[in-house]
Amino acid sequence: RVDLANLYSVQSENEQLLNFFNFFDKNNFNNYVLADVVWEDSILTFSSTNKNLVINRGSDDGISPGLAVLNEEGVLVGKVVEVNSDYSKICLSSNSFCNFAVSISNNDGSSGMSEGNLGMSIRVNYIAQNEDVQVGDIVYTSGLERSIPRGLYVGEVINIEKSENDIWQNVSAEPLFDFKNINRVSVLLIN
Repeated sequence: RVDLANLYSVQSENEQLLNFFNFFDKNNFNNYVLADVVWEDSILTFSSTNKNLVINRGSDDGISPGLAVLNEEGVLVGKVVEVNSDYSKICLSSNSFCNFAVSISNNDGSSGMSEGNLGMSIRVNYIAQNEDVQVGDIVYTSGLERSIPRGLYVGEVINIEKSENDIWQNVSAEPLFDFKNINRVSVLLIN
């Protein structure tokens, strides 16, 4: 039974690593670091809505604050917010303290700022009322942040609310990965 459990574990790890390498090869990302998630850390100890991840790689591996963190499918999980020599802290994209410059895959090419919403979804702020956003549009990084390349998937629009007296519409997106099942990530290094 132990051998069978080990076999399943190794098989799962190999599939995950293959997914990482296929993504890097397809998108011509040559400079990255793979890391294991070693624990979860809450910014606010009384709340589970602002969790951070701690990974087993740090400045000794070339990691610095602000770098993009991806899952094995290339979906943006979060960004590096704190670095030590041998470990780093990652804020998740659903964390209300974690923001990204993003665009939406609509006809207007709307740009805004993503912000975590209660640890479960993502709000896309600063989208003008006159811009046409639809449920199902993809939210991706805009490339306006120095350390985060354009085109990384962030989420999918699930709700749009417009109010007659507001300048901005309220756009909510669902992350394109499961926050509970992150055990390995990649950090994109910037040359």
